[in-house]
Amino acid sequence: MYYSSLFLALFIIPTSLTAQSPLFPWVENNQLGYIDTLGQFYPSNDLELLYPNSSPFSSSLKSYKEMNYWGFKDEQNNIVIPAGYERVGNFSNGYTWVKMDHKRYYYIDRNGKELLTYTFDRAYDFSDGLARVKDIYPPKGYNGYGFLNTSGLVAIPLVYDNAMDFIAGFALVKNKDGWWLIDKNGVNQFGPCSDLKLLKGNTFTK
Repeated sequence: MYYSSLFLALFIIPTSLTAQSPLFPWVENNQLGYIDTLGQFYPSNDLELLYPNSSPFSSSLKSYKEMNYWGFKDEQNNIVIPAGYERVGNFSNGYTWVKMDHKRYYYIDRNGKELLTYTFDRAYDFSDGLARVKDIYPPKGYNGYGFLNTSGLVAIPLVYDNAMDFIAGFALVKNKDGWWLIDKNGVNQFGPCSDLKLLKGNTFTK
């Protein structure tokens, strides 16, 4: 099996395919497609990031909007975190990202307490225990995308040109050499693959 042409991410199987295991984007003989964990190749010209039908953000706290600001209520419609944020994410792994007017992104817990004092240029929902963040701040060694854990520590350095969320222990990241599949220790498992490009809408093309 030729791993240097590998371009992997964990996917839910498209309905047009019949594989019974997770599928990963793949290039074989100059053909786009998916490959399963047994090495079976499934040709496809439309590679999209496909996530589970059920939302991974199962939380008893739901966002609400009041006077153009966002907050959170519980299942009984009681206000838990008052509306005061310009933008909010979804609670996952006990935290969500928020953004105040004209400020940067940071994370709060279910009580509205900040996870850490540092803020980011961009923040995303926690997935599989890690949150994708982006920042450019050379004194801290931040120069792109990386991952934060639920203790508020940088688990994987912010050094990537692009990145996708962790799913089942793996995530796609991109550097100058192409896309890689990394584990939660930030170790490259497969790659690089420069044959595929990630376009707007999470659609892959050659």
